Amino acid sequence: MPQAVRKHRLKKKEKKKTANVKAIVTQAILAASLSPQILENPKAFTIGSACSGWCSELFACHRLQLPYIPVFACDINAHCKKGFLASRGPEPEKVKEKGMAKEEAALFGSLSVGLLPTCPVLEELKKLKKDGRDAYYLSWRMLNALDYGTPQNRERVMICGIRSDDGAREMAWPPPVRVRKSIHGYIDSAIEGDTAFPGRLPTPRSERRNVEQVLKKLQSQGRQPLQSPFVIDIGGSKPHFSEGYSPCITHTRGGSGGHWLTWKQRKMTTVELIQLMDVPPASLQMSRVSPRQIGLMAGNAIPVKMLSRVLRAALQSANMA
Repeated sequence: MPQAVRKHRLKKKEKKKTANVKAIVTQAILAASLSPQILENPKAFTIGSACSGWCSELFACHRLQLPYIPVFACDINAHCKKGFLASRGPEPEKVKEKGMAKEEAALFGSLSVGLLPTCPVLEELKKLKKDGRDAYYLSWRMLNALDYGTPQNRERVMICGIRSDDGAREMAWPPPVRVRKSIHGYIDSAIEGDTAFPGRLPTPRSERRNVEQVLKKLQSQGRQPLQSPFVIDIGGSKPHFSEGYSPCITHTRGGSGGHWLTWKQRKMTTVELIQLMDVPPASLQMSRVSPRQIGLMAGNAIPVKMLSRVLRAALQSANMA
């Protein structure tokens, strides 16, 4: 192997290693900023995370005012205490083929981390037995944060296992809320964009083209992009948009500053990205982490309102609440 090629590969490997270390440190900073209180309470349960975003499950516990003992990926073992709750971002083809998708995990109880990255996780869990019967009541649902009070079209496959102890029952999944909230409450009204139409467009050529394409389409339909809250995903090769709520904020979109707001004629701010995950911005030590890192982690997080409702239902089904 030529020496130049060898040096290039070593440099690339070292760069990747450094990036992984930075991601771990970033997660630790954000998690530490929560200052979770470990309560001496007989009803306190263990809640752990192997998530690459910030730990939404801890925010969910705060929201529900639940006593808990937090653990993280390095502490999670293979023995579930009462049950588990895992979430994966759905990839339509994989969901159709295998009923599962790429892991974006939030755990309730304790679950072997080794099981999570594989798609047939349910098949592995079904093999677990206790006293000659299934160890867990297993079920899964594809839920959308838009149906649980967050104005973001964010689907996640949620897997729930309730240990089949006396008094426990199968998971009773929470129904959608009736009223969808507008995105206006999540966007800072004080931060305006250019008042002239079409205003200051994005600098990257592809993003500029996508904004212009959507604005032209909206105008041809007689719609008012400066008066109505249209949110455009401008990061892909083809743009798509929603009215009154945000398209899904992915890892990539979050890292690039989120989506385009037509009535503001600008991209989302870091605070708005955080709020669209139902996390109070004041609870994060943002001065210690770059806006890009926060955006990347927001794209890997789980909206707290949806997770809170699922967590409450899981605890009730496990006879823990």
